[in-house]
Formats: sequence, C-alpha cells, structure tokens
Amino acid sequence: MRGMRERHLIAFLTTVQFVNMVDFVMMMPLGPLLMRSLGIGTHEFSWLVSSYTFASAISGVLAGFVIDRFDRRRVMVPLLVFFSLATMACAWAPTLEWMILMRAAAGFFGGVLGTLTMAIVPDAIPPERRGRALGMIMASFAIASIVGIPIGMTLAVHQGWHAPFLWLGVVGLVVSGWAVIAFPSMVSHIHAVRPTPLATFIAVFSVPSHWRAFALSVSLVL
Repeated sequence: MRGMRERHLIAFLTTVQFVNMVDFVMMMPLGPLLMRSLGIGTHEFSWLVSSYTFASAISGVLAGFVIDRFDRRRVMVPLLVFFSLATMACAWAPTLEWMILMRAAAGFFGGVLGTLTMAIVPDAIPPERRGRALGMIMASFAIASIVGIPIGMTLAVHQGWHAPFLWLGVVGLVVSGWAVIAFPSMVSHIHAVRPTPLATFIAVFSVPSHWRAFALSVSLVL
C-alpha cells in the first residue's frame, strides 16, 4: 500500500482515533453542566467517567483474543456505527443510570476501535514508515484535546450539554460512511501463522521492556 492509498488509510485511521478520543476527553469539561442538569454530585459524575474507561479497557483486552479472525473492514464498519449510536444516545439520556449505561457502551466499542486501529498499522504499513504512521495516529489525542474540547464546550454552552454527544455521533456516522466507501478489505492477517492468543498474551507480558512501556503509558494517563 503506497502513495495516496497509504496516506488515505493513515488519514482515515487518524480520524477514527480523533473521534474516539474526543468522545473520551470531552466528559471532564462537561462535568459542571452535567452535574447541574442531572442533579448529581461529584461521586456520581465519577461513575460517568469511569464507566467509559473500564468498558474500554475490558473490551480492548478481550478483542485482542479474537479480532485477528476477521476481515478488518467487516469489524471496522459496525464498530464505528455502534460507537456513534451509543454516543448519540448519551444526548437523550433521561436518567443517570441510562447515561452510565450508554457511556459504558460507547467505551466498549471505542476500546475495540482503538485496538483495531493499532492492529491495522502493521498489516498495511511497511516497517520503515510504520513509526511515522503511528506518530500521526497517536497525535489525534493531542488534537482532540486542543480542538475537540473547545468545540464541544462551545456547543454545550450555546445548545446545551446534549449537543456535543449528538454532533459527535453524527460525525462518527459520517466516518462510518467513509469506511463503507473507501476502507479496503484486509484479510492477509487471517492466514498468517501465529501463536494462540493466550500464548501471545503471555509472551507480551514476559518481556521486561514491555512493562516499562506499560508503566510509561499508565503514568501519562494518570
């Protein structure tokens, strides 16, 4: 995959990660508006934030055991659709419990999207350009913080706290359409010879340098 096709794929994956990250990072600045509208305190709001994170972590790990059995395109499109619908459903949450459930649903699908995005890079990008591709995709987190949060807050102030979830869901559906039209079928990984998922999981955690990388990621998030 060379030239425009490769750049197009990187642009698509970066957009997917951007939408995914905006959905996560915009919750904290929306806190005061959500607490007033739903009549909740900081304890209940912490459940709104953590429900997304826990669901994302669980689904991301579980997906690692099965995601390589399927065509990347057949997984990407429904994940984007369900993620977008779950985000839009947050806009119409009538109760705290419904909001927590929808945030968990968005986190579940968003966690798998993050795993899938990273899995696609080594499938399609040669090693000599893989680092640059990953750098561009990972930059979506910073872009989401710089651009996504101000836009989300502007929408919330002028149109209510429902607006950021609604519009982000719409953007997600547009990206889903992009995937249907342009995202290629990717099946080469299905036929690759590899250890069992459990053996791969054990091998990853048996390398000391991997633990240092995990510790760095955890410290950055904290």
